Amino acid sequence: MNAYIRRLTTLAAFAAFAAITIATAACGDDSRPARARTVDVDQLTFEDVQQRALEAVRREGQVYHVAVRSTRSPDDASDAWLYLQEDVARSQRRGVDDDDVRIVYGQRVAMVVRERFYDAPCEPCSPHIVAMTAPHLGELFADDPRDIEIEEGVVDGEPTIRIRLTREYGGDYTGDVDVTIDLDESFLPVQMRQDPPGPLPGQTLAFENEFAPRDTLAAGFFSPEALRALAGGPAADIDAALADGLDVYWLGETFEDMILRDESRYYMPDDSTDAQGRLVLSYGPTDLSQPAPCVSIEVARAGAPALIDRDAMQPFDTIAVGDATAELYRIPRPSNFPPQGDPGPITPVPDDTGDQYAAVIETGASVIEVMTNCGPIGSNLYRTEEAFRRLSQSLRPYDGDPE
Repeated sequence: MNAYIRRLTTLAAFAAFAAITIATAACGDDSRPARARTVDVDQLTFEDVQQRALEAVRREGQVYHVAVRSTRSPDDASDAWLYLQEDVARSQRRGVDDDDVRIVYGQRVAMVVRERFYDAPCEPCSPHIVAMTAPHLGELFADDPRDIEIEEGVVDGEPTIRIRLTREYGGDYTGDVDVTIDLDESFLPVQMRQDPPGPLPGQTLAFENEFAPRDTLAAGFFSPEALRALAGGPAADIDAALADGLDVYWLGETFEDMILRDESRYYMPDDSTDAQGRLVLSYGPTDLSQPAPCVSIEVARAGAPALIDRDAMQPFDTIAVGDATAELYRIPRPSNFPPQGDPGPITPVPDDTGDQYAAVIETGASVIEVMTNCGPIGSNLYRTEEAFRRLSQSLRPYDGDPE
């Protein structure tokens, strides 16, 4: 998940969220502006442009709203709202249900993706991560821009401040992306052109700007918890796994200090790739900002490729779980694994981190694998034989609908 969040902090992700539709329109034109310029572009440095563009979207008690659309397809559009007074932002695809919403607050990103709620820190994270929700600021504050040019521009007869820059592309192709940003003379965005490397098409984005008093938006507009209420829960996924004939074991809706997390999901079988269905139940703390304690339960059809390499684990117990039997394994700390070939120097792991543990339950229809190898090792509460045995003894066949 953190890798995905880190990817969001790159400009490729913000640009992709802003608009996907390609466009071939040129950025502005070379005609003379209809009125005299009020900003001496020749006196601007790139740092001046960054600072003034940031100040332009910050107004006391006002939320900055920018509507972004492709110049080719008005149906492919997005919106971003920035309230820098409280260091929060929200973005959403226009015309799409609430299944594509992100809230950035502080150094965290909360989002609903495929009807599931996620909330995680972005690491590493730009100090301007909230402002970068607006695509033009995302480009202006991208890491290591180069070949920067600031010149006079004209868009629809109005004078603009045109910034051309090049940066390394953060997507699936190697190379550079060329970006042209046109700001009006108040340093708000007018339009932006992006030309990535390789076979990827370029796109031109057009911007509409407005400001609104904060109290005209709902109180929970920038709230991660309000966003979470829009997401669905795991009940439908569990039902889908049961309908496909899997035997589902779980720990209930709550277990000790953990809850069944919203990101639990059933990955449907895919005949085109021979992928078999797999249900992943994620348990973790009620405080979504905390990574541990956490436990994952993965349910697959009997005979499916195992996630756990039992030959690399150390069995330590066998217990009854309902009508089935669970084999319990210890996952040695990295320093306890026998060397294979020449692994180089082995860094000792502090004793207080403990080993990790896994359980495997096999029924006639399914194999259920329970693992504690998530979250920081040193803070997982189930890193002792006694604690993991207690957890495993609490496993049971699915017996109710989580809300």
